[in-house]
Amino acid sequence: RRRQSLVPVVGYNDIEGAFAKTSYNYRADEAGLGTLYLDLMQKRGVGLGIEHEYRADPFWGEAYLYGLRDKQTGATELNARIQHSQMLSDELDAQLSLNYTRNNAYFFSSSSNLNAELNLRRQVESGQSALSIRRQTSTGFGTRTSTTSPLRHQQRLSQALDLTLTS
Repeated sequence: RRRQSLVPVVGYNDIEGAFAKTSYNYRADEAGLGTLYLDLMQKRGVGLGIEHEYRADPFWGEAYLYGLRDKQTGATELNARIQHSQMLSDELDAQLSLNYTRNNAYFFSSSSNLNAELNLRRQVESGQSALSIRRQTSTGFGTRTSTTSPLRHQQRLSQALDLTLTS
């Protein structure tokens, strides 16, 4: 969602009315940079947000947060995202992803969506294993929740024979 620094996006649509959306790119240090957001919308109000990328061996990722108190509905819209990767050892790495949306004007109001995923992967010379745990929860027309956790293992038994197990 990166936008050009200090150049506002100006326009009109049916949901926001006339709008001006601005951003300011910043650098916290050599390993951290981000963007601040200020959105002015005739029908919806003022939106504020921040997006920040970070890197410090052995981990890296980004975080995003955007909020808006909607003038028309009085509801607070919130969008949040975290993506984090980390080397846990020479053989093992992990990725975590969280996405949350509440009261988005482009979807059903009074709704929320939360998607969370954790991936673990171990790689050695003779094979690799991967576990993914996913949970999704949605509200709006009732509450729906699903959780999955597939596991996959591949093992080289010899130059001519590989074994793959999947659940």
